[in-house]
Amino acid sequence: MKSGMTLDEVHQTLGVSISAMEEWKRKERNGEDMGNKELRRTARKFHENELKKLVEENPDIILSDIANHFKGTVGGAFDACARYKITLKKKK
Repeated sequence: MKSGMTLDEVHQTLGVSISAMEEWKRKERNGEDMGNKELRRTARKFHENELKKLVEENPDIILSDIANHFKGTVGGAFDACARYKITLKKKK
């Protein structure tokens, strides 16, 4: 862009989104750091041993109960069960 190319030309040449380039221009104008943002990840709430113990003790437990126990989300409980290969299939 400094060489005189338009945003659209840079977008087509480099495959970078126009919104990203506008963000870069804003940061440059304001003197902000152009580096990557630091990732903010939290520790996993669903610990494998505790989750397996909970499911063993309560074979009829459902995902929402698991999520409530760990103070997490149903999606997180589902992902944790899949990650640790825990099935919640009911036995007949």
